[in-house]
Amino acid sequence: MVRQFAGRLSLLAFGSTAAEGALMGFPLESVIATGLVRMGVFYGLGLICGGLAQWLVEEAAQNDFARGMASAEVNSVDA
Repeated sequence: MVRQFAGRLSLLAFGSTAAEGALMGFPLESVIATGLVRMGVFYGLGLICGGLAQWLVEEAAQNDFARGMASAEVNSVDA
């Protein structure tokens, strides 16, 4: 999931760079070079942000599960 997020983010960065270059009339070589650099940077950012998001979701799920188990144990003791 993390790599998918990073890949999509990097493709968006490359696509926006290509669109900007086409609209501004920049030379193709510089547009491609700039797009590849931005693609790499945003892939790295996507890995970091995606990994952090995955960690936060897993941590929240573990906490909810632990609270649910504790609540189930309290209810079974009361019965």
